[in-house]
Amino acid sequence: MGWLDKRRNGKNEARSQPEVFTKGRGDSTIVGPNIVIEGKLDSKEDIWIAGQIKGELDCESRIVVAASGRIQGSIKCQSIAIYGEVEGNIDAAEEITVEASGKLIGDIKTKVFTNQPGGFFEGYSHMLDGKSVQNAQANEKKEEKTPDEQPAGKENNKNSGRKK
Repeated sequence: MGWLDKRRNGKNEARSQPEVFTKGRGDSTIVGPNIVIEGKLDSKEDIWIAGQIKGELDCESRIVVAASGRIQGSIKCQSIAIYGEVEGNIDAAEEITVEASGKLIGDIKTKVFTNQPGGFFEGYSHMLDGKSVQNAQANEKKEEKTPDEQPAGKENNKNSGRKK
């Protein structure tokens, strides 16, 4: 079950959109229903999106896209619950949930994917295990290094060490 599941009498029921999760979890960012953000948004805290984001979203925690929320662009996060609409690729280290009112168009990478009855998903899914996530993160860090960041004593010259 996802982190927003509700069970009563042992049966799954249609899940309503959760209240804003500012209580008991520390800091949160709220993108209200009348807010439009264009560009890149980086956050280390939870994000509740009831407005619109057009661009790249990088969150080190969890994201909730409210029923009125819309995202167009790539997303990288720990986990995401979609009650609104997302159009773009998602890379979630832990979990992606498309709720009954949610719509997701894009490719995904995650450990756990849940598409609730009534939820819409169109795209490719790549399911990760713990090792895949660690390898992907290590590869990203390697790609970010520039030639100037090579370890001391190592040269990029193919001819180094050869005698003429």
